[in-house]
Amino acid sequence: MKIAIDYFNSNRDYLIYSAESGTINWTGSDKSGSNMITIKSDSYDPYTEKPIYFNYMHMADPGGLKGAGSRVSKGEIIGYVGNKVFDSDPVGYHLHFEVYATNNLGTSYGASRYPGESIDPRDFYSNI
Repeated sequence: MKIAIDYFNSNRDYLIYSAESGTINWTGSDKSGSNMITIKSDSYDPYTEKPIYFNYMHMADPGGLKGAGSRVSKGEIIGYVGNKVFDSDPVGYHLHFEVYATNNLGTSYGASRYPGESIDPRDFYSNI
């Protein structure tokens, strides 16, 4: 089961912060055109001992402020809130936030497309 949080904001370009320190694993747009980045955390899930990945989706720009392979610190600004695809998207401006534990280091479409354990993002939400 996938667990995610959608954080709604009335402003485009609301700041997004990295939930944990780690390395940007992937940047770009998914199949639906959603701008996103995936960060591989320096932390491991204590239950599965697998690396933790964070997905930040519906960003204003593909790739956020840094590219794949870049290091980020917990609390560092990584991008801005945007829409799903179009400025006229009826859902409005929001950040879709997912957390996964997986050993699959795939490089396309972010961690939500990896087989892995979905982790409740509320454990990290106050950091973003």
